[in-house]
Amino acid sequence: MDFAFVPPPAKDAGIINASEMLTHRVGASGMIPASASSLKEMLVFVDARAGGSIGSVSIVSHASPTHVSFPLTATQSQPSIYQVLADLYKPPFPFGAPAPFHQAPASGATPIPIVIKGCRVGRSEAFMRLLKSIIGEGVTVEAPQHFNYFLHIGNRTARYIVDCLCYDFEIHRKDRITTHADLRSAFSSASFERYDGSAMPAAELTALIDQLKTERLSNYLPSTSTKKEIKIGLKTKIKFNETVIGKTVHAMTGKQGIAQYRALRVSKTIARMNLADFDAKPLADHVAKAEADWNAKYQSANVLGGTVKKSFAEYLGLHKGEDPALLVTWQASNDKDGGVEGKRIEAVFYRYELILPLTSVSDGALLFASEALKGPALTTPVTWPSNSAHMAALFRRV
Repeated sequence: MDFAFVPPPAKDAGIINASEMLTHRVGASGMIPASASSLKEMLVFVDARAGGSIGSVSIVSHASPTHVSFPLTATQSQPSIYQVLADLYKPPFPFGAPAPFHQAPASGATPIPIVIKGCRVGRSEAFMRLLKSIIGEGVTVEAPQHFNYFLHIGNRTARYIVDCLCYDFEIHRKDRITTHADLRSAFSSASFERYDGSAMPAAELTALIDQLKTERLSNYLPSTSTKKEIKIGLKTKIKFNETVIGKTVHAMTGKQGIAQYRALRVSKTIARMNLADFDAKPLADHVAKAEADWNAKYQSANVLGGTVKKSFAEYLGLHKGEDPALLVTWQASNDKDGGVEGKRIEAVFYRYELILPLTSVSDGALLFASEALKGPALTTPVTWPSNSAHMAALFRRV
């Protein structure tokens, strides 16, 4: 039996669409109620109703490579970011004994798939393995390595929900980009790859960037004081190889809002201290200590039993393998901690992103899974690639 959890939708169109899709796919008896909002409560619900046969468990979540939106237990007050999960992982884990899945398969049997349907969480192997360690033996954890969207398409006689992905091409700079030409050059020369390992055509990226020409530079290039993330919708044409009641659908474009430009001046606090401690040594020494403290706490041998660890660079918001010394400006700002005058040490850099639909490298059509809510089923309801290496580039499984 399959199960699914979808958080309360509020006004979130993606959550509403995901709920429609999974309710149709899983059925009412497999939908975990919103009141079971923590991971432990979700798993206990599944275990109590599975009747000895657990299929897959899908959990819809706002997410990133550093967090998921659901708490682990009902009493957890902090967000479910990597550091909090690692701090909580001290066996026996708070789930306690017996494990949430009483009917977890025996060693060597097919594991239960836990599918986290949340944007880009699969990009971080360290975070994925931490989730798996927390849930326990007898499961696999799967999540997309790209942005995950649930789109509603159709007409008066046919309605479908499409589960699709978007690339997230991200550039980091120590010094901010100040001209359109430099932004265009940064994306055209970045050597981004598509899911099959081939180069993403630079012309497609620069065409998207050039849509920003109608904006003032200050509207899309962060300044040294920008606080809020910049988000600008972009127009795209998406090839959709299906006929919906006699009409071929080609344009899921700006109305769907899935192509976007984003930019942000990132400022992350890595340490806070009183003035006496700050004045005792150079700024570079404080930075070195903050990195050493991170490594000691989150990369030591006793964290996650020696599995893949998250790096200090990833903690700052850089890509794995990027060098903070080359991409980050360290600065100290006045601060008050408990009313005591002090300093806050921050890592500052600039992030520029292009989000665009993930399409087939063979024919340019949108890749997706779907459910027919009204009308005939689509000819090909699932179009994910059959190549296992390509699928691994779309979805990480641990």
